[in-house]
Amino acid sequence: MRARLMLLLGCTLLLDGCGGLKGVRVGNYNLDPLLSAGQKVADAQEVSEPAEIDIGMHMAATLVGAAPLDNDETAQRYLNRIGRLLTLHSSRPQLPWKFGILRDDNINAFAAPGGYVFVTRGMLAQLESEAELAGVLAHEIAHVEQKHHLKAIQKDNLTGAAADILGAVSDHQISKSGGRYSGLKKDAVDKVVGASRVLYARGLDRDDEHAADTSAIALMSAAGYDPWAFVAVLQKLEARQSGDSGMALLLKTHPNPTARIASVSRQPQLAALDGQGQTLAERFRLHIK
Repeated sequence: MRARLMLLLGCTLLLDGCGGLKGVRVGNYNLDPLLSAGQKVADAQEVSEPAEIDIGMHMAATLVGAAPLDNDETAQRYLNRIGRLLTLHSSRPQLPWKFGILRDDNINAFAAPGGYVFVTRGMLAQLESEAELAGVLAHEIAHVEQKHHLKAIQKDNLTGAAADILGAVSDHQISKSGGRYSGLKKDAVDKVVGASRVLYARGLDRDDEHAADTSAIALMSAAGYDPWAFVAVLQKLEARQSGDSGMALLLKTHPNPTARIASVSRQPQLAALDGQGQTLAERFRLHIK
């Protein structure tokens, strides 16, 4: 029994070496489903940028379906101006970044692969300056930069829907004519939508959230904003967390604000940037009402 389990585990971890085992059984174990699902994940490790954007578009549609975009065009343009300024200093400025305000009173912000970032009206109501808004956006931009959502799907479940989604991307991302990306087929789209609902309800790994906080500080500073404004946002969330139903999803899907403040405050670059950068509170009040 031990030898069989070791072989199963070894074949899962060394997919390339076991690629020729199709149709092989070990006792009562059929390796085909395990190898097939694992190979899909291995093939999907290098998801092309067009495929990433396509996945993100469908994930973003899930968010907008749950809470529509706000119809305040002035605020939407302002949000996109700030967001695109930040992305110029990111590691992925070439993405077709899109930023939107969701008509939702809950306090939250979201990102999707390929450059989609959303902030709720409830979150905007907590903010007092452009720098604070930049901090919220920079955190979400960092998730896209570091492909946190794609990685979460990849490692979610080797033999479940996650493998099927990314395997479908691998299968369909290059069309037979012209070698161009052909888009996701309907079955893959359905799986993306289903996985995105689970992911947004469950949240990313806590380590990913802390990494995005750290990156937000650097990105804000590079764009000329006072990075301490992001700490101010976390302090606002900390003050509201007790019994606030509007923060229920954010608290479920993110580390405790107190822990985030402690983690960010330990970053050496934050102390070095004390008093530097702009806050632009008045400009924020002119555009966000």
